Amino acid sequence: MKSDWKKIPLSKVLRQAKKTFLIQDKTVYKQITVSKNGSISLREEKNGGLIGTKKQTIVKSGWFIYSRLGLPDGAFGLIPKDLEGAIVTGDMPVFEIDENQIIPEYLNYILRNSEVFDFFKSKFKGSAQSRVREPLFLSLEIPLPSLPEQKRM
Repeated sequence: MKSDWKKIPLSKVLRQAKKTFLIQDKTVYKQITVSKNGSISLREEKNGGLIGTKKQTIVKSGWFIYSRLGLPDGAFGLIPKDLEGAIVTGDMPVFEIDENQIIPEYLNYILRNSEVFDFFKSKFKGSAQSRVREPLFLSLEIPLPSLPEQKRM
């Protein structure tokens, strides 16, 4: 990390989006899958009557998403445009990104660092199927370049 960069917790650049709603039985919904290589894709389109978890979250493109179970292995990324309006369960938290503080692609890039994976894996040594909850995720500190101060006129 360069000396003029500062470390800040993710909680300073991410705000959890909680647009939860109840699934309607006669509506068809897009469901998302988050793979360990960071790809976010359509898992399937499913009738609401066949969806077991009735409380879900609607996502927007550009939001950050991660899988609570797969985060230490790289299951996170940015919601693509074609999945705007898709749904996810509570095991895939989604976050709005403060683009005044960080560029979304930079956030996604910096989180692919091996130190990040090591951080989460160290929290769950010897435990199978451990979920990374939001407080732990948001406590992770990431490097950001310091912006030059504005000159006053």
